[in-house]
Amino acid sequence: MTERDRYDDSDHGDAARRAERATRWGRRVIGSVTGLLGCALIAAVCFLLAVAFARALAVAGMDQQAGARERPRMRHPGARGPLCGTGSAAKARFILTLII
Repeated sequence: MTERDRYDDSDHGDAARRAERATRWGRRVIGSVTGLLGCALIAAVCFLLAVAFARALAVAGMDQQAGARERPRMRHPGARGPLCGTGSAAKARFILTLII
């Protein structure tokens, strides 16, 4: 073994550079995937809120169309709360005020 072989670190330097390059690439991939999943989660929540809003408006519209044909509802004497004894339009409005 010569003196040059004992202190030759060129292989170690190449391996360290490759490892650092792989680490940077891995962190970039992890960051990109995390960002995409976050965007997908935000889009799903917005979609579900839009569907809930549309369904509440549809229920309110159907209740308004029924109008006078619907017989009045009797409220139970022991019932309490904002949704007891009310029509579906009032329930939809109450739910919309909670969402918004």
